Amino acid sequence: MNAQPQSPSQLRAILNEYVAEKFETLNVDDVINALSKLKNQKDDLNKQLKDLNVCKDALENKLYKLMATAGISRASNGVATVSIGTEVVFNATDWDAVYAHVQSTGDFSIMHRRLSNAAIREIESAGGAVPGTEAVEMQKVNFRTL
Repeated sequence: MNAQPQSPSQLRAILNEYVAEKFETLNVDDVINALSKLKNQKDDLNKQLKDLNVCKDALENKLYKLMATAGISRASNGVATVSIGTEVVFNATDWDAVYAHVQSTGDFSIMHRRLSNAAIREIESAGGAVPGTEAVEMQKVNFRTL
């Protein structure tokens, strides 16, 4: 792994090549065991992340209360500087109106552009089709711990 990646896709290609070389001699049993171990490690990390986020939220709430009580919106120590601010976010209260706006203006920038595979599968299984889409088969490993 001597090449220096210039983009995320180049980094992925370098990592894929490295992993392929590292795992070249593994048999099916070895790979299943490695996947099981990796899945368990990932599950443990996700649990830790969830717990850390709970603590982070509680600490941010405490910090907000302390700073509000002190009447300050910015604080600093030798480790970090924090500031309290607000951010405007939007929730859809009427999806029909949102869709009508997008359709009339053609402004899709307000929405994430991701297809719902489950919805399209359902349409296709009923004999329909969604224009502008194509089905692509992707390899997938289904893993179930015994």
